[in-house]
Amino acid sequence: MYKIITLLKRQFIAHTVSIIFLLIGFIVSILLISIGTSAVFGLKQAAIMKENATPQNALAMTYAFSKKSSFDDHLEIIKNISVNSGVMVGNHSLYFNEDKSKHPLTAIFFQKESKWTYPYYDGRYFKTSEIDQGASVILIGKNLLGLTHKRDGIKYLDIEGEEYEVIGLIGVKNQYTTWDSRILMPLTSVPESTRSEIESSGCNMILYNDEKLPMDDFNTLKDKILQVDKDAMITAEELNAGSENIIIDLFAQKDSLVIFTLLVYVIALINLVNITSYWINDRRYEIGVRKAFGHTNIQVAMMLFSEMFLVLLTGCIIALVLHMLLNQILSNMLDYPSAVTYVNWLTAILFTMASSLAATIIPIIKAMKIQPIEIMRK
Repeated sequence: MYKIITLLKRQFIAHTVSIIFLLIGFIVSILLISIGTSAVFGLKQAAIMKENATPQNALAMTYAFSKKSSFDDHLEIIKNISVNSGVMVGNHSLYFNEDKSKHPLTAIFFQKESKWTYPYYDGRYFKTSEIDQGASVILIGKNLLGLTHKRDGIKYLDIEGEEYEVIGLIGVKNQYTTWDSRILMPLTSVPESTRSEIESSGCNMILYNDEKLPMDDFNTLKDKILQVDKDAMITAEELNAGSENIIIDLFAQKDSLVIFTLLVYVIALINLVNITSYWINDRRYEIGVRKAFGHTNIQVAMMLFSEMFLVLLTGCIIALVLHMLLNQILSNMLDYPSAVTYVNWLTAILFTMASSLAATIIPIIKAMKIQPIEIMRK
């Protein structure tokens, strides 16, 4: 191994440009495949989760008053929904000093415990009495567990100076989901900052019903809103499972997954073929000289393969670090869950290694046909 590393060091000095290009080519190909497969897997999972987690009969409703209003005005309006309906108020966030980041908040209201609930895997969901009384209870994603504290075996989370009991975890166990940093709480117990946002900006909410599309509830709420403010802005549209994210909706289709995956592999393969061909051709003179001094074709081939393997190994380490750094950025920009998994990473490495070996075979065979005397003449 020491001899191989020493040889690679010498080759790097002798062929700096081609070795750098080869290393960059490996890194780009590994990142293309690893990030691509991670993205495909994450988008597919997100599409499935969103489909399962969206109420079947739902309207996306938004309204805002043209004049000053109180939080109680909004609450009294929402309380007019029927017993089989529920409301999820969104587009709000809570900030925690401990992790210096904002976490999305969804406020829940219903008259009776419904068949549909937000997806959770530990603990329990809200009770009707907790919604009515404005109890300080919440469900959180797993990423928020580090901000909680325990007392008498019960987890609590401090929000704006008030202690909320954690009654459950939302999302999917042992899987990365878009809900891992989210907080759910009764609309009747939201903190003062959220109440102020609703007072100034109105409500963005999902209105759902266990049995049918809640048009009757929408009309009731609309009438109540106009009674408070006849100039209020009110909009509503039927909610589809994939309508919130076009990218996730696209990758819910099997054909799109296949096409995208193949496209990533083809781009990576073209990159590998070009870069390895350039690397081998840059070594033609050296190969001729080695053959002139008695090196066999097998020895030359093993030397090239060994060097390529070490460059690939170096590329794997660099690409892994880059992927982990880029992973969170891409997830936040595109709003889909993406995580570095062993399966995706090994797939990228094995594909890159196999493609690189295959891509070097033809250039090496051509180089082996070169007669030393032809090289020496040049």
